[in-house]
Amino acid sequence: MSVRNLARAVVGAFIIATAFVAAPANAYSLPIVSALDTNTIGHVKGTVTSDAPYVLVWAPGHYDHYFATADGVASFDLETWGLTTSYVEAWPCSQPTESSCTSFNTASYFTASDVTPTITWPSDLKIGPGDAFPVTVSDPQGGGVLVAFWQEVQYLDRNGTTQLDLGDGDGYIDVYRCDSEARLECRNFDSSTRVSLGVHKSTKAEVSASPASTFPGYVSTRQTSTQLRLQTHRPVGLPYTLDWHLEKNGVPVPGTGGEVVDTLNSDGETTFSATADGLADGTYTVAGNLTVHDPDYGDLPGPLTGGTVIVDRKPASFTSVAQTASRIYPNIGAHGLDDSARFTFKGMYGGRTTEMYSASDVLVRRGNLSQSTTTPTTWSGYVTARDNSQKLLPDGFYTVYLVDTAGNRKLAGSVYVDHRKLVARTYTKTVSATSTLVDEYVGKCSTLKHGVRGWYGSLGYYANTKCGTQTSAASEVHTIHELKMPTGAYYKTIELYTYGGAAKSRPGSQAVMLYLTPRGHLYDKGTASARLGTHPGYTSNAETYLWSGHYFVWAVATAFNHQYDVKNFTVELDYYVLG
Repeated sequence: MSVRNLARAVVGAFIIATAFVAAPANAYSLPIVSALDTNTIGHVKGTVTSDAPYVLVWAPGHYDHYFATADGVASFDLETWGLTTSYVEAWPCSQPTESSCTSFNTASYFTASDVTPTITWPSDLKIGPGDAFPVTVSDPQGGGVLVAFWQEVQYLDRNGTTQLDLGDGDGYIDVYRCDSEARLECRNFDSSTRVSLGVHKSTKAEVSASPASTFPGYVSTRQTSTQLRLQTHRPVGLPYTLDWHLEKNGVPVPGTGGEVVDTLNSDGETTFSATADGLADGTYTVAGNLTVHDPDYGDLPGPLTGGTVIVDRKPASFTSVAQTASRIYPNIGAHGLDDSARFTFKGMYGGRTTEMYSASDVLVRRGNLSQSTTTPTTWSGYVTARDNSQKLLPDGFYTVYLVDTAGNRKLAGSVYVDHRKLVARTYTKTVSATSTLVDEYVGKCSTLKHGVRGWYGSLGYYANTKCGTQTSAASEVHTIHELKMPTGAYYKTIELYTYGGAAKSRPGSQAVMLYLTPRGHLYDKGTASARLGTHPGYTSNAETYLWSGHYFVWAVATAFNHQYDVKNFTVELDYYVLG
């Protein structure tokens, strides 16, 4: 679909859904909210003075309530459970339905009243395997719902005892009161309704290759065993019992593993050694169970997860290599400009070292690879100097080789190191309304005028000049515009400014500004008010709204008796170039 047709369809749908609300047949004055009373716990009472037959009264997070006026006054009583400092809003309506209410409302602020429930926590706040956690609540004067939050929400009996199901962790458990209607608004209480506890019913037992190994996680002809690291996330110095073995395709391998009884090190970790005597080449899984003996919580069990041992005795080689970038920018590394290049080797056996050579064939870097069939290595243009500092190599081409244990090398690729940086630029362009016009839509009741107010290239969006039908299709007027932006390395933000104002024939009219994405999504980016002058749209992410060829596409629209004159547009783009 073309930009023109796509924009027309999307703008039409957007106008119907969000841009304007048709004015009701009767125009009412703003209601007046008064006599707010929060003396009744969990409620706010008051009166609304209005010349409408009904008023809609609402507090945040709670349902709408409609009240009929008598002699221009309506009394209301709303629940405020879950609210603190909030407000009441009131709309005049011709019927007790939302569609009959005007878009104008008034608000009045209040401080909600509440009562703090009495919470009785268990005396033992160290929860281990098999321990229950009953919470008793006394809340006779309260309302709404009470919830406890510990990793997730759990509902409490407001006047009784609730058994909570708690996951492992350390921290605070808090109690909140929420409204009983939509349950969108919640408030917490003072420190009497929160408590610190520890919950430890099991232990993690994550196995990974130890970085201390020459070839972490691998066994070869040169390395007959490998060191494995076991992370438990438990306190330092606790004793443990480890029962482990190797599995192949889920089947235990006889003669592997054993029992280890020891103490966790200063990081809550331990290591153990896995050998591959008599095992064929392949990948093996480390399986078994760990039990940490905790004096505060008891014996904490956990299955071993994540560990593998790869036995590989094949000679070094690779069948292909994938390279992510041929040019890198170490001084940038953002906004789509790579600060490193990654090489992924496929079909590699035994290769463990990469070497980087300058254009004059001088070795500048040697890096280690883990030994696997798909091995990435990343280079950012830096090398480690003799004093262990990181030194950025000069601009230029560098050749990358894969080297096996015997020292044979095989060409893997090349990288250009580019020292340039991003330099900020700002592009500002003011154009007449008609010079960027690419499409328009005018409902049967409306008119799009050219050259209004004597402004060259101006447009007038005049809704309902031909008939009074109050539908989007009949009254809508919108135009689509596009402007080419300069070429840059990265686009930061973009903003549209509209110069114009309400037509003299219809004071108070407004227009809406919308930005269109290349995927056809249209977003409301601000309102051009009735005042004659420059009206800014919202500053937005430029990358989101620039089309192919660096075009920026936007729309301006009005409907439902609004009449608006536009003289020109200004587009401001913040972007970066390489320099």
